[in-house]
Amino acid sequence: MQTWVKREETKSLFLKATTEGASQCRKNIDWDRLYKQLVLFPGVSEQSQIGSFFSQLDDLITLHQRKSVTIK
Repeated sequence: MQTWVKREETKSLFLKATTEGASQCRKNIDWDRLYKQLVLFPGVSEQSQIGSFFSQLDDLITLHQRKSVTIK
């Protein structure tokens, strides 16, 4: 989520959904406009594959950490 928030496209999305507030440096969110912005996410199948990949990676890291502890 942090990576998504820092992207230029995301910044642009939020800027499109704001109006000037009491001063030029202060913005107000136009919620109706924000809710109409398109946000792309991977499909459920791809999300599942990504989750599986990171789960396997986590298991592999844990295994290597255990090996290094038993070797010392």
